[in-house]
Amino acid sequence: MTVLLFFFLLVFPVAAQEAHEICASCHKLQATDFQSHPHAKQQINCGTCHGESETHSSTNGGSPPDRVPAGYELPAECGACHTDAQKDYSASKHGVTVLARGQKLAAHCGTCHGVHAPRTLAQMKVQCNRCHEKLAEPHPPVPPSETAQVCFTCHNNHTLKTAAR
Repeated sequence: MTVLLFFFLLVFPVAAQEAHEICASCHKLQATDFQSHPHAKQQINCGTCHGESETHSSTNGGSPPDRVPAGYELPAECGACHTDAQKDYSASKHGVTVLARGQKLAAHCGTCHGVHAPRTLAQMKVQCNRCHEKLAEPHPPVPPSETAQVCFTCHNNHTLKTAAR
């Protein structure tokens, strides 16, 4: 049993690196970006989300990857490991919109965290404004002294509760 465990510990990082290199041969930008993602350090690779996609790689992209999870599927995908965040998200306004109402267009894990690379604070603010500048009741003006702050400075990043005023 110890020998088997030792074997998997040696082989798994190599397999993850090989999968990354195969995908990186065509998907250079995504592969480069992914190296900065915390998941890359956890030996998560392209196949974790996209499946083995052997036909996709053997046909040089002539067929689609096995899976490309849609945004509304990400809470379940990410929640398999991030259970506390999934619980908070499920109770949030965005989570209720996606999960309970079946709406496909609402913020999900990848909206804030990015799927191939983590988002910067400035990028997250842009993401929030994609929808929230168009709301019937726009956000009240942010005091000039706070313009550098991002949305979740006031709104919790996973529960997305209304800001305390």
